[in-house]
Amino acid sequence: MGISTLVVHIDHARTVSARLSAALVFAADFDAHLTGFYVKPSTPYAYAGTAVVDAQTYLKLQADIEAEAREAREAFERAAEAASATVQWRQVVANDRETELALVARTTDILFSGQYDRDDPRSPNSGICGELALTAGRPIVQIPHAMTKSKFGRRILIAWNGSREAARAVSDALPVLVRADDVTVLTVNTLSPSQACAESLIQYLAAHGIKASHRQEMGVDPGGTILAIAGDMDSDLIVAGAYGHSRAREFILGGVTNTLLAEANVPVMMSH
Repeated sequence: MGISTLVVHIDHARTVSARLSAALVFAADFDAHLTGFYVKPSTPYAYAGTAVVDAQTYLKLQADIEAEAREAREAFERAAEAASATVQWRQVVANDRETELALVARTTDILFSGQYDRDDPRSPNSGICGELALTAGRPIVQIPHAMTKSKFGRRILIAWNGSREAARAVSDALPVLVRADDVTVLTVNTLSPSQACAESLIQYLAAHGIKASHRQEMGVDPGGTILAIAGDMDSDLIVAGAYGHSRAREFILGGVTNTLLAEANVPVMMSH
């Protein structure tokens, strides 16, 4: 099966235009339909981050919410028109953004979201892509806030450890992998149960018409090693399983998923 439907999360992060541009280019490459999905706060209380505002402030915040929603839609439609893409705008009114994104993701092929940027108060929160990878049931592509090129997916690095999550990620990424110019399967010390496991993956990919090479690396920080190799190889997409260990363990001890989502400067495609 190919890729026919995509959703891109539209918010007010300062890099949302780069995220949208990447999603539009990806949609054009796959001749896919792209939905811009926007979650408008249901009350000014959520928007203001407080439960106590006077009537005048309440009305001002409500007007700001409406104005921002209009601006977001207009910016989306301008970008889509310039890209000559097949798109639609979808807006819901809710305060739980993550739940709404997970729900819409379940009926699309890929959801595009943004990376947390500590210097941008309007950026997606630090856990949103990890949360969506766990709850959406569909692959999530995180577009980094430092994204400079709209096109990606030609030089792909697969972070492979033989886990169920990694296998799911590779399966979900097959339509992208088959179009790539270069695919590398990377195993990092304890991330890979065995050399044979990586060789089996390469045989599996070959059966789908995908030529891949294997690279084995050692490193005390597997996540950092994956990012370093991606930089060395000029990879423009990392494919990885999300949370092979429990999320609580990764939060406490650190883990590959958290490192990739927090520090990657190329798109990351994750599945759980």
